[in-house]
Amino acid sequence: MLELEDAILHHVNDERDKMFPKARATRGLDLMQLAQQLEARKTELMETHAA
Repeated sequence: MLELEDAILHHVNDERDKMFPKARATRGLDLMQLAQQLEARKTELMETHAA
């Protein structure tokens, strides 16, 4: 279980420290629109794989 926790924390830290700063610095990128697109895709995937 600790290995899973470490993997998740590593992933979260990578996003926070590397991916998000790069996304914020990208000119012309609408983060709110991107968030809406990701949420829509998540919903689509969840419906497709619902039990």
